[in-house]
Amino acid sequence: MQSTTRTPLRKRFLYLFAPIILLAFVPAAYGQEATYNASFEKNKEPVPVNVLVGQSRLITFDRPIERFSVSNPEIAEAVLVTSDQVVVNGKAFGQVNFIAWEKSTGRFLIFDVYVRTNLGLIDSQIRALFPKDDIRLSQANGSVVISGTVSDPSIAAQADKAVRDRTRLDTMLRYAFGRGCRTRFIYDYFAGAGRRGAIPGCGTCDVCLGWRRVEGRRLDDREFERVRIALSAVARLQGRFGVERVAQVLVGSGSREVLDRRLDRIPTYGRLRDQTIEEVKALLEALVDASLLERRGIEGGRPGAFVLGVTEEGAAVMRAEHRPLLALPGDRPKPPPRPARSRRTREVSRAGQDATLRPGPDGELLRRLKTWRSAEAKRRGVPAFVIFHDTTLEELAALRPSDRGRLRSVRGVGPAKIEQYGDDLLLILTPRSPEG
Repeated sequence: MQSTTRTPLRKRFLYLFAPIILLAFVPAAYGQEATYNASFEKNKEPVPVNVLVGQSRLITFDRPIERFSVSNPEIAEAVLVTSDQVVVNGKAFGQVNFIAWEKSTGRFLIFDVYVRTNLGLIDSQIRALFPKDDIRLSQANGSVVISGTVSDPSIAAQADKAVRDRTRLDTMLRYAFGRGCRTRFIYDYFAGAGRRGAIPGCGTCDVCLGWRRVEGRRLDDREFERVRIALSAVARLQGRFGVERVAQVLVGSGSREVLDRRLDRIPTYGRLRDQTIEEVKALLEALVDASLLERRGIEGGRPGAFVLGVTEEGAAVMRAEHRPLLALPGDRPKPPPRPARSRRTREVSRAGQDATLRPGPDGELLRRLKTWRSAEAKRRGVPAFVIFHDTTLEELAALRPSDRGRLRSVRGVGPAKIEQYGDDLLLILTPRSPEG
């Protein structure tokens, strides 16, 4: 006969990773306000704003604003959409103050922004896995707290594993879809909240090197207008939808998915109806490639699902403050097919290039570079490889670049690295001989 004794359950799991800025949409969030109206005349007390990690809230003011400030950008960020609208994005669990100043009089409004972690879909998964047990999820001080009673102690361990597995998966999705420095993300994950943000961009990952960027051209007025309309649609949808739904809104689709959510009421509905939905989707993808839009994974959502969000650069283009060079769909020629080469031919060719084009590193110079790197890593409190990899130092010691332009030709030395370490490197690589 089975025992009906129920075991109390109370466990806490810390989130020890640094969330990338995500604008996510999940069903559990519909209970919160998506838009806040603020008045410099009427609002005298701080205005509370609730937002989940990975979601955003649109604040509409009754007057144009001149500037704004967020007390802790690691928890929330603000993006100016129009002169009287700001989108607040939740980044990490916590509370911040957001202050906005009116343009004409200098009056200001204070907002208390409360950023919480989305537990809706994780909670539904727990209920589906353990329907007969009373397991409740809550959060406090940046932690997920599991409490309740279970019929068997082993279920507590299974619930523990389910929550941990889900949070790890969300972290992987943020890494995959994020547009921040990959090395910084990994360092923040393992270093924890106490050292979060301690290192700058690495200058060597795909994001820092801008590998996704494509050489563009100047847009005519009509093309620039279409780009701004597309960016505005994504901003007004507050990062809740992916490419398909945004494209449906822009072409004025009468589908049930659009009408049931009242997306036909936003100002950009049907503004690109002269184009096919496939053409609009291709335009959105081009804006992602240009880093004006970004894909953002959905925390707690279906694995592999993502939504679109506007980047800071994209917001500036949307407001016509910047007119970028852009490669639109149809601009990009297909690369010519490469002639087939055997593996042996590739290996011989690569070996010949290495032998003829690259001299060996200067041993004494390489030693000085490594000594400098060790001291710099110790000063910053980061691993040595975060400063430069060994292969980069070896190439520096071999090529001996004498100015910043030649530094950029070295693999692993991007603009961010040159800005941080360029002067130090040139001092080591091109020492001045004593006069006289």
